[in-house]
Amino acid sequence: MVLTADVAGGFYRFKDLVERRIVSSRSDLFDKQKYQNFPRPLKPGPKQALFLRAEVHEWALNLVAKRDAERRARLVAQTTDMGAKREEKPREGIQQQGATVDK
Repeated sequence: MVLTADVAGGFYRFKDLVERRIVSSRSDLFDKQKYQNFPRPLKPGPKQALFLRAEVHEWALNLVAKRDAERRARLVAQTTDMGAKREEKPREGIQQQGATVDK
């Protein structure tokens, strides 16, 4: 749902998206809309497309959140793998207390 504050925040035109390096070309824009849920434009006229700044910024924040979640998941997987490896391998050269050693 678009709020009045979102509209008051302004719009990006395609040229603005390219200047800010959000997209590199029209085909890049279409790919991001298709595969990465980039916001669709508002069309006030047949040759004009406006992208709400708030929606573009929200899209970018979602990318950052997704990246951070993947990074956290990878770290958790690494720590559980390391713990499992330690438990699987018996440590050589260490004796338990009370164990006798044959000489």
